[in-house]
Amino acid sequence: VTGYIAHTPLGITRAAGSAWDAGDRIGLYALPHDDTTTPIEDGSNVCYVLTDTPGPTNGSIYKIFTTSTPITLPDDGSFIDVYGYYPYSDLATPTTVAVNLSTQDPQKNIDLMTTGKVSTTTQGGSTPISIANPECQLLFYHRLTKLVFNLDLSEIGTVGTVTLTIGSQRTTATYNIYNDEFTCSGDANQTITATVGTTTSSYDKTFEAIVLPNDAINNSAADRTVTIVVDGRSYTFTIAASGASSSTKVITSSFDAGKKYVYNVKVYPFTIEVDTEKYTEQW
Repeated sequence: VTGYIAHTPLGITRAAGSAWDAGDRIGLYALPHDDTTTPIEDGSNVCYVLTDTPGPTNGSIYKIFTTSTPITLPDDGSFIDVYGYYPYSDLATPTTVAVNLSTQDPQKNIDLMTTGKVSTTTQGGSTPISIANPECQLLFYHRLTKLVFNLDLSEIGTVGTVTLTIGSQRTTATYNIYNDEFTCSGDANQTITATVGTTTSSYDKTFEAIVLPNDAINNSAADRTVTIVVDGRSYTFTIAASGASSSTKVITSSFDAGKKYVYNVKVYPFTIEVDTEKYTEQW
């Protein structure tokens, strides 16, 4: 089994901003082709571990994962489908991943990625996976949404402690590996504390958060209040689902799965100014 992360340079970066880490674990399911009822024998939630040396200098961008309990393919040569997800968990309910975004640090622990159904040995290939062709390349996609906030604090005198939170969020959900579907649960008014991202100076700070997409069941888009606290002084702006933009209001109709939304904010001593031209990119 080899794994690659989609939409990232050389497939080596993910939410944590680093390469695949040696020892990273993925979970695999192997099922008869076009059957999502029962995995083949010993093919349910098998843990595979990254044993290849991470990084872009190590040959293929697809990194090698191995296991001490390999999936044995059917002797009759019948074809199978593979489903993969990251990070691996000893699931309480088979094929259902529990998602909890209340704690954001470290982000790699909550960066849910999955492959969907993989039926061929190579991505986009035509050779079915079988005992005659027991290798498969797994292309992982981010299934959650990432928010990035770039703060320009150059108008503030001395900058000490800075925090950023996002309100009106759900933080718990379940994800069905077979049908790529989230079902949200719990309070819809939770507050997520963003983690500190790459910081170039005391006046330029970046905060990052991973949130549930709005196409998840029970998670329709809503106005979200972002609160920035600089040395005890609080500033707020709104990420609105609709309406007109302003210096303290930026429109984002929906948080989509697998996308990254970047917001640039300039902080003054008594007010803030949000760049309404936020940009979106594939994550």
